[in-house]
Amino acid sequence: MVNAALLLCLAKSVDAQCPDTIDGDYTCQQQKDWGKCSEDWMIGSCCQTCFGCAEGCGAKIPPRPSCADQSVEPEGSPGKLAAALFEQLKGLWKGQSTTLSGQTGGKDFDDLATLVGKTPAVKGFDMQNYSPHNPWHDDWSSWDDGTVASAIDWHASTGGKGIVQFQWHWFSPTGGKLGTSTFMSENTDFDTAKSVVAGTDENVALVRDLNAIALQLKRLRDAGVPVLWRPLHEARGNDYGAWFWWGRAGASVTLQILDIMRDVFLNQHELDNLIWVWSEPNDEWYPGNDKIDILGYDSYPGAYDYTCQEGIWNQYLETTACKKMLALSEVGPISDVDHCHSQGIRWLYFMGWGSLTGDQNTAEHLHSVFDSSHVKSLEDLSSELTV
Repeated sequence: MVNAALLLCLAKSVDAQCPDTIDGDYTCQQQKDWGKCSEDWMIGSCCQTCFGCAEGCGAKIPPRPSCADQSVEPEGSPGKLAAALFEQLKGLWKGQSTTLSGQTGGKDFDDLATLVGKTPAVKGFDMQNYSPHNPWHDDWSSWDDGTVASAIDWHASTGGKGIVQFQWHWFSPTGGKLGTSTFMSENTDFDTAKSVVAGTDENVALVRDLNAIALQLKRLRDAGVPVLWRPLHEARGNDYGAWFWWGRAGASVTLQILDIMRDVFLNQHELDNLIWVWSEPNDEWYPGNDKIDILGYDSYPGAYDYTCQEGIWNQYLETTACKKMLALSEVGPISDVDHCHSQGIRWLYFMGWGSLTGDQNTAEHLHSVFDSSHVKSLEDLSSELTV
């Protein structure tokens, strides 16, 4: 572990955002003098000396597609209750000058608001404990931890201006180890592949869970709360495998789970308060423009790295043919919004993730972000986003 005081010093230096280090016996300047900066193995090293602190530190950034220079109408098909919010978000997106602030709920939300003197416009919640097979109860039962009521109350307290986002750290429908987070692949033996096969025990349990969460989303609907609904996030994981069970059997199965979810929520329960947010950057795992409304990216480049994620931005524009609004659906360090907008990278919103907001951003940077003319917090919205 690095000493906290040392981290604070690093945060105030250029080196923290643009590390100039390399493994081995030779310095960055030596590698540059020997003409090695262009080698593939230099990507991610000697960011200052070799790459002038350019984003990606030597990694090739895909070109921005030509549609980025055109006026493209964002597409989406949210339910009736969510339609007004969707249209208002589209208006902000097409204006090309606004990024909404966001933060997950609880103490971290309150601490951030106190620090910057403004209230994030988007508040993040989680359906985790409503999972019917909950490993944190000795009898594996779910419980109402008050999250849905909290979301309803917060939305009402803002006069309908506040935007509610829900993700679901879905405890595996069966199996797993008691007292562990069974949404993690390593903590459950749930057979994901069987869960999409009608009639199997796994499929029955999967559908049971979806019906249970649909009832919670109905509570939000009945209270007039539209929801940015972000299911099955980060499904692929990384090259070493899926860290969440819903991605463990590959892209095809995950996308089938999404289809089952959409059928249960939209056709069986007729939920019309959902705006669908998809947070998985790999193109092979993209459901298609007809199944999502917003494409999100979960950004964790490392503490005090305020990158704009230009490579992902360009990729997402290409993936969606510029027809979807794009968001930073989770962040540790928050991008330098002013710089990003100057580069034509205009994320719809960012969602600070738990305590990482305080751990991976300096107080000075947080003030700078929330004071930006491009960043809209709850107080800046007036009645603009009233549904």
